[in-house]
Amino acid sequence: MGSIVCSLASFACCCCPTAVSCCCACCPSCRSSTSTRIVYAIFLLLGTIVSCVMLSEGIQQAMVEKVPFFNEACTSASLETNCDLLVGYLAVYRICFGMAAFFFLFMILNIGVSSSKGCRGGLNNGFWGLKFLLLVALWVAAFFIPRGTFGEVWMYIGFIGAFVFILIQLILLIDFAHTWNEIWVSNAEDGNKCWYIGLSFFMFVFYALALTGFILSYVFFTESSGCHENKFFISFNFIMCFIISIISILPRIQEVQPRSGLLQSSIISLYASYLTLSALANKPQNEACGSSLGTIENSETLALVVGLAIMFILVIYSSIRTVGSADKLSPAGGTGMSAKDDDEEKGQQVISDEEDGVAYSYSYFHFIFFLASLYIMMMLTNWYSPQGSKLENFQRTGGSVWVKMVSCWLGFALYLWTLLVPLCCPNRDFSASLAGR
Repeated sequence: MGSIVCSLASFACCCCPTAVSCCCACCPSCRSSTSTRIVYAIFLLLGTIVSCVMLSEGIQQAMVEKVPFFNEACTSASLETNCDLLVGYLAVYRICFGMAAFFFLFMILNIGVSSSKGCRGGLNNGFWGLKFLLLVALWVAAFFIPRGTFGEVWMYIGFIGAFVFILIQLILLIDFAHTWNEIWVSNAEDGNKCWYIGLSFFMFVFYALALTGFILSYVFFTESSGCHENKFFISFNFIMCFIISIISILPRIQEVQPRSGLLQSSIISLYASYLTLSALANKPQNEACGSSLGTIENSETLALVVGLAIMFILVIYSSIRTVGSADKLSPAGGTGMSAKDDDEEKGQQVISDEEDGVAYSYSYFHFIFFLASLYIMMMLTNWYSPQGSKLENFQRTGGSVWVKMVSCWLGFALYLWTLLVPLCCPNRDFSASLAGR
């Protein structure tokens, strides 16, 4: 929380050379690299809020009445098209285009940055007011993009980017699960057994929620006869959750990873349950099975809220870490930890952790946020696809179903890899990496 307060304070400074030079004296200490990443996360949250506002009924009607671009789109749309839905999706595409362009630009500008003291390092870590104006300018400029094939092309780019982001999100989730278990087990081994009670409680809750999700999937998206594909998806994923849970507590696994347990498996199972329910809710109407329109819409809303919540939890998680989990995936991990990290004084102090080099890969960090922008776009538009020759004919697409199903299966594979790889490579120490350190 201290990092967030510190970040908000630094955000108020329009053109400061560093992200945290104007934190107030009452704020707790925070690292400069952490503060910088959280401010970018605030930008991402702001873009999400603006995109959600574009989906509100009042804003949609106002855009149809006052913006010639959207008025023309509704005029040329087919009779069965929901004009408000069309306008909202067109607006979200452009808001997220501006946000993605913002992070893509900084990804390019920060390629190869190895020091925070250089010109590009200072650009990444400061000038927040100018960056905000740039983001707003990109949003405005995106609304001047001609209709043409923009929506369809950008949709396909969004599909690819969102799929890659889901994979990275899975890695962050697995690391988060291992880190959580590592910390709480360590606390319990230090003498306070209440941490074991906490682990057991959350494990039970996560498994209960996962089981509930699979049951709801059976109830809403299957029928007594037929629906074989839906039944396969639900049954296979449920069985895989059972398998990974058993493997995680096998004696041989416990020998090489004594802190591997059911908490991690319960988190992965819950996420798999969410992906299954979300994927089935995204099935095209002509392929939907055992579900009414109201059920599909409620499932889409639930999937949207849960998906965005998971995304921001993992984004904040990776941002507040000294060396975030996402940095492990990058070609240049954090190497800039300064000796000043331990020199905290009373009251507020900005801890510079990048004096000897960058604490994380700037370029890769912005690449992750670029993908997150595409993921937000696809989530807010329910992974709809413009069908036929007209952008205005939005429909559900089977592509989103397979994106989520394949992501779910890859998540199982990645988690199993973290469990089994110490057996395959017994001479290597994987405890640090599995703990996220």
